[in-house]
Order: sequence, then C-alpha cells, then structure tokens
Amino acid sequence: MKATLNIDKLDIERRIGLSGKFTSPHKFLALLFATSLTIGMAVGLSFFPASWHSDTPLGIVTQRGLIPYFTLLGFNWGIMLLLMKSRKISAQRKAIKFLEEHKFSDHGFHADNAKEWMTWLNASFKSPHDFILVNRLYSAFASLNALRDPSALPGVVSSHAESDEIQSDESYAFPSMLLFLIPILGFIGTVIGLSQSIGGFGAALSQNTEDITNLIASLQNVTGGLSVAFDTTLFALLCALLLQLYFSMIRSKESHFYEDCTGFFQKSFFPNIIHPSQQTSSQKDDDAKKKPTEG
Repeated sequence: MKATLNIDKLDIERRIGLSGKFTSPHKFLALLFATSLTIGMAVGLSFFPASWHSDTPLGIVTQRGLIPYFTLLGFNWGIMLLLMKSRKISAQRKAIKFLEEHKFSDHGFHADNAKEWMTWLNASFKSPHDFILVNRLYSAFASLNALRDPSALPGVVSSHAESDEIQSDESYAFPSMLLFLIPILGFIGTVIGLSQSIGGFGAALSQNTEDITNLIASLQNVTGGLSVAFDTTLFALLCALLLQLYFSMIRSKESHFYEDCTGFFQKSFFPNIIHPSQQTSSQKDDDAKKKPTEG
C-alpha cells in the first residue's frame, strides 16, 4: 500500500530539505523570513510622503533611529516562528483525521496482530515516527508485540506523551526569549533618547539666554531626544503585546492538539485492546475487527 500521508508535503521545512522535531520550528529559516519581511517593510515605508513620517505614527519607526527597526525584526522573527509552529501543528493534526477516516477505532488490537498494525502504519504514513500520534501508536504496538502484555501499554504511551510535552515546552523557549528582549530594546532606546535630551539640555543652559533663536534650537534637541526615548519604548511594548497575544493563541492550539491525542488513545485505542483472557472466547466473532485494512 502506498503511503497516503506524507509529512514532507505537509511541512514547509521538510519541503526544502530541513528537518525538525515534531512542532519545533527552524530558528534560522524563521530569521530569514523575518529579515526579508523587515527589509521589505522598511523599503515600503520609504515610499510614503515625507509628511506622513512626521505627522503620523509611521514616524515612530522611521524617525527614531535604528532601535525600532531592530524591534521590528525581533517582532517579525517571533511571528514567523509561531506561524511556522502553527502550520506544523496543523500538519500533525491531519494524522488524527486520517485515522478517524480509516475507521481505526472499529478494529481490535492484541499481541498477535500488533506486527500487522505496525506494517499498516508504515504503509499509511511516510516517516510515521515524524507524526506525534502515529509515533505513539507505533511504539504501543511495538511494545505489545514484544512484551505481549497489554497492561504495559498505558505506561508506554504515557512516557511518550510526557516526552512530547517536554519537547513542546522547549520549542517555546526561543519565542519567550524574544518576548523578553523586545521590551529591552525599547528601554535601550529610552536610555539613548534620555542621553540625547540631557546632553541637549546641558547645551541649552550653556547658551546665551538673550539669544532666543539659539535657545529654541537647543531645546528642540531636548524634545527630540525625549521623542526617541518614549516612542521607542511605546513601539517595543506594542510589539511585545501583539506577539504575546499570538504566542498565547498558538500555545493554546498546541495544548488542544495534545489533549486530542490523549483523547484519541482513551476513545479509540485502549478500549479496543483485547486481553489474552478475552481473546479465546471472542477471537472468532471479532476476527474481522482484529486485522488492519487498507481501506
């Protein structure tokens, strides 16, 4: 039977030859996308009329030095990481749908047909170990085939579930770091802006107060530094807020996926396990249920 669900076609990283663990996105690929997007946004903003940069919020990005651009890069990097992770979660979820469509829960599982189910999983999924749910199923059938003890299966599945959740938590470490760094970039802009303001204020005090023109010019340097200070912080906090909201959405999406995987085992796998004591009496009646089909 030809494989009908191929992770290489579902995962954008696998399409270009990169490999990643389950839902963990590739950091440098995300950085490449984020850099391209940031450069494109910067070039696009440069085509707006000059008045727009001074009279609209666009000036917060274009008129406040390099800090807002670094902030924007960090924001785009985080968004790309989470977007790629979202696509990976959706790809993993297709395994649940595939098994449901093929009536997996209509069959019975026991030690004598465990190897047949392992063969069926290999035939139905290209690289079955790259699908979270299928990897758990494969390990469960492998244990059932080797140990021939159905009572050991909950422990095997639980162990894999814990490992998967640890892997999931680790994949959020880098986006979390970006959420921490983006406000720091804003505070760096604050320090730079305040430094400019203090220097400008000192220059204003040293001016001849009788020369109003020079005094006004010096005070303009002070207000310009304050604009940098407050605007860079405001922009960084807004970026961090938006990234945090998307971060929470994707983490909730992945959490629901893992809950659905657990529910799949509780509803479609464990109730259909045939214990050795039951197999003799029900083997003939359930023979059609015990063998995997290529349907």
